[in-house]
Amino acid sequence: MHFFGMKKESLSLGSTKFTDATNCTDITKIDFKNTTIYDDQFGALQFKNGVCESSEDPENKSVEWEHKIIDVCTLTPESSQIVRFIIISSSHHTGSGAWDRLIGFKCESGSIKNIYDQKVLYGIKVQKLGEKQLSLTIGEWANDDPMCCPSQGKVSIFQWSPKDQNFSLESEKVQKTQP
Repeated sequence: MHFFGMKKESLSLGSTKFTDATNCTDITKIDFKNTTIYDDQFGALQFKNGVCESSEDPENKSVEWEHKIIDVCTLTPESSQIVRFIIISSSHHTGSGAWDRLIGFKCESGSIKNIYDQKVLYGIKVQKLGEKQLSLTIGEWANDDPMCCPSQGKVSIFQWSPKDQNFSLESEKVQKTQP
């Protein structure tokens, strides 16, 4: 699993930036589907009704990528903590490829704080296992797998850590995917 910024045992800070100065008191009320979210690969993604189109070449006016925001789940690991997960699903219209970017947010001191950020080739499956636990499944390629089709999935279970005020990796296993 690829992590950004922090040690591997914790969900990590990413590079999500917001262009608007949002006063965050309740993460469930933030309208991510109508905001601008920065992405290291695509730059500023200006979402309107949960959709954004972009091109890798600023001179090119045709749409190369379509990005959609999907609300995944909200967890309340503590009475004073609400964590919201969204996916930015990016589909390449002029070639092959697709990325899913899972981002976890919470409100902290009036600001939106990004507590998790992972971009995955060809998708991620998220399962809420309770208010304090989350399962993530991503494709895991065997040596002879074609790029389109991983034959295995890596399942990672994260548990809320009150001490760290974040989720920590509890377990990880690779399993054969169903045909």
